[in-house]
Amino acid sequence: MKKSTDLSSGEFQKLIQLALQYLTIRQTLIENELANLRLELRTLEREEQLTVLERELHLLQQDYQRYQAFSDPTFRIDWESYYR
Repeated sequence: MKKSTDLSSGEFQKLIQLALQYLTIRQTLIENELANLRLELRTLEREEQLTVLERELHLLQQDYQRYQAFSDPTFRIDWESYYR
């Protein structure tokens, strides 16, 4: 396994940006699932699902904040054209 010191600054920023994008997408999916569950009738099973999803969302938001602290605000990458 390689060490993080083997990454250039640009590679590290790309990795951080990828992680932040993944976490943003995951957060949106969880928020949508939470919204759908809240529309359903109240049941014990639904309440348990809400608790699990809310906990997952909280942990995800903690990760996002942690990784965002490493993000260089001046680093820009155009993902649309990067892999073309």
